[in-house]
Amino acid sequence: MFWGVQCGALGSQPGQLRPAVAATRLPPYASRPMSLPSLLLVASLTATMPPQAAGSLLPANTPVDSLPRILMALEAHPRPGMSPADAAFLLGQLHHARGEYRQAADAFTRAADRRSGESRGDARYRAGVSLLGAGQPAAARQAFAAAIHDAPSRTALAQLGIAQALEAESRPDKAFAAYQLVVTADAGEAAPAALERIAALGGSLKHEDDARRARLQLARDHPASLEAARLAASPAPAATPAANASAARSVQIGVFSERARALALVDAARKAGFSDTEASERAGTEGRATVWVVRLGRFASADAARTAGEKAERSLGVSWKVVTP
Repeated sequence: MFWGVQCGALGSQPGQLRPAVAATRLPPYASRPMSLPSLLLVASLTATMPPQAAGSLLPANTPVDSLPRILMALEAHPRPGMSPADAAFLLGQLHHARGEYRQAADAFTRAADRRSGESRGDARYRAGVSLLGAGQPAAARQAFAAAIHDAPSRTALAQLGIAQALEAESRPDKAFAAYQLVVTADAGEAAPAALERIAALGGSLKHEDDARRARLQLARDHPASLEAARLAASPAPAATPAANASAARSVQIGVFSERARALALVDAARKAGFSDTEASERAGTEGRATVWVVRLGRFASADAARTAGEKAERSLGVSWKVVTP
């Protein structure tokens, strides 16, 4: 495989380079914070390296497996057009795009150590995103806190990252408070993810009023977001506790905006022994996005559903939750 680099900066998919864009969002993370490929964290990884510098120092058709070695050499022995900080930063983007999150965090940290101000904070923020992906939430929190100090423009997204890290550390009370802190200010693109988690955690933490308000705010202010669609696909149960105790259960293992991705998960689940797995389309209303919901079928009890969910997590690497059909 070769990467042509004259066009510009690293794209968001492995093996792809594309022109720089204003904001490239990482895939949303799933409701269980540390289950990549989907943790809830919304992140903007924007490209900052001049396209002409990349094109002159990394020729077209450079083999993809050669890029880390070339960038590390440029970091150690800089040339005109690329500083050590630029080389480390681009190396971090490369590792992140390839799913090599630990290496990405190390590279972004080296870039941050050679930068100052907002530029330094941006690299710290990206290091935090990568550390979350690497399953190191405590270190991620430190990186996000440093990003807030150096780059005030990253405050909302970095605060969202801190909340995600706390949730990954199984500290739901502190995570809930951190998510609320995100939406008390100008949260920008961090708002939908924070509101979704407030709605989800609020119920389990007995903060029903906060959860209800978060649902309403998400539907009102961000109706076209994937987070609003996910909540719409799994509304809060309206039945009484007695009725819920005897109701059949299903296990939801994914919500996708693309039908092909949903069907791919259905196929994998069936091969893993979940023969009743299905994907159903949930049409959006009032501006909400249409999504595809993947469920493992129906189970007679909550215990049976949880057992199936745990098995799916082990065999498929997915997050899951028990829902009433």
